[in-house]
Amino acid sequence: MFSILNTQIPGKDFIRVASVAAASAMLIVPSIYRIQKYFFSSLTEEQTRVIEDDQEWGSLNEEFRAADIYLSTIMASSFQRLRVMKDREMKKLASSLDINEEIVDVFENVQVKWRLKFRYVEATEYRREHYIRCYELSFQKKYQETVVNSYLPYILEKSKAIKEECKAITLYQVGSEYTVDFDHPMTFENIAMDSEIKAMVLNDLNTFRNIGKECYRSNGKAWRRGYLLFGPPGTGKSSLIAAMANHLKYDIYDFELSLLEKNPEFFFDSMVSNSSSESMLVFEDIDSIIKQQNSESEDQPGNSGHYLETLLTLLNDSWSCCGDGQIIVLTTSHMEMLEPGILKPGLIDLQIHMSYCSISAFNQLAFNHFGIQNHRLFDDIERLLQKVEITLAEVAAELMKSQDAEVALQGLVRFLHNKLAEKENLQN
Repeated sequence: MFSILNTQIPGKDFIRVASVAAASAMLIVPSIYRIQKYFFSSLTEEQTRVIEDDQEWGSLNEEFRAADIYLSTIMASSFQRLRVMKDREMKKLASSLDINEEIVDVFENVQVKWRLKFRYVEATEYRREHYIRCYELSFQKKYQETVVNSYLPYILEKSKAIKEECKAITLYQVGSEYTVDFDHPMTFENIAMDSEIKAMVLNDLNTFRNIGKECYRSNGKAWRRGYLLFGPPGTGKSSLIAAMANHLKYDIYDFELSLLEKNPEFFFDSMVSNSSSESMLVFEDIDSIIKQQNSESEDQPGNSGHYLETLLTLLNDSWSCCGDGQIIVLTTSHMEMLEPGILKPGLIDLQIHMSYCSISAFNQLAFNHFGIQNHRLFDDIERLLQKVEITLAEVAAELMKSQDAEVALQGLVRFLHNKLAEKENLQN
């Protein structure tokens, strides 16, 4: 173009060249416009995916549920006004978008927009007309692969972790129509028990949870585990059950053994049909039914052992068809009263001795009560604990008599001396 302008062109030729150049420009300009339009539209074109609250037949859409949980964690810092609600499956309050409200999220440098909407659904032969909530997820089309293959799976995994962390544990009293929220403070961080046994139990639970169903099945076993907690009353068996449930986030099914003789069929159905996967089935004080059968056997000699045999049969039958990931926990204060059949491998995988108060258990109690890890009286208390048998419940009761650590520990020392004196008197 520059060479044409710098060359002397005769008049007629000049007009002809100018005409050609003008015509060419008229052809080029629309082409440039189309290229620009294509280029910019390809950059700005959005794609929208709709995730609805329920699917056909009204079943819950897990993707919507996951988005709901995930978005509640990122919107608190984005809005001055939030809709707050109590999730029935989680302990914490959850935030939620209002209708037509929009929130922006960024994942791996990809910006996405979420908007909550209502969609009207006409009546059908099977359902009345209704509205359903839906999320509109918008993003640039060129990021479709990232959103579909990375972002959405990330939300599913993230929401699962959030739900697990905040899950509200339910206590089912088998035989009662009512359930209660299990809001027990006991955890493996604050439970007072022998430190070595605590580490053994925690490691066993983690191994059971982490290796999962597939590993168990590859070895021809159902993904379940049985524990027997034994020891004198007041040694923390119920506290350990609470810590186990809180650690695993498992619902608890507490079986009342008095129902065993009245309605064994109901007992069995409750273990198999009415209990959920990844839950804890608890049978406390199984020696109580042995005491009951012994008292009845005086009048009915042929009834001896009947209750325990019934329980053992139900446990064996249900253990083969209960849900995956379940844990069964039996407790007893009198290990010597149990028959060998209840301890056989395959039903009870781990026996846990809940002994009298050890020094490590006492140290945890002292820390729980007063926040101290050392005191001048600790050596005296350790020496006395090695000479007397005292339960955790007794030690805790002494420590709770005063909020002053010095006063409470002096009272505990006197209490231990009195216990030692009683023991020596009995020996003499």
